[in-house]
Amino acid sequence: MTIAQPVPRATADCPLAAAQAFCRLMLQISLIAIPVYLGLFMIAIPFDSDAGVKRGLLLFMPVVIFVIASALYSIGFLTAAPSLEREGFDGAVKYGSSRLGHRSIRRKTTFILLGSIALSVGIFSSALMLIKAHL
Repeated sequence: MTIAQPVPRATADCPLAAAQAFCRLMLQISLIAIPVYLGLFMIAIPFDSDAGVKRGLLLFMPVVIFVIASALYSIGFLTAAPSLEREGFDGAVKYGSSRLGHRSIRRKTTFILLGSIALSVGIFSSALMLIKAHL
């Protein structure tokens, strides 16, 4: 399975299809970030059985943030889009001219933005945890 799959030319013209493909890609990336963080954590930090509950929860926090980011991307991915296809007089299919289409694009953009913020915070916090625990 590849992470980046080519988008057909017919769907590349529609802004909803581009947002759908971006949500799918970022959902995969945010889910892949969880085992990557845990793997790097296991490699970089020796096992300490007396670390305490607070430290364990603090070190587990980036995983929770990655799960939140993937949930936001999945909501953006699963947001139902109205049928925006309309044929013009020349037979060409036109997209995105309805009010529901603009609302759906705005909703997807909101979830993409929230997911990107959560993913950025998760990456920053995991890098901080790995550097802090390694030193």
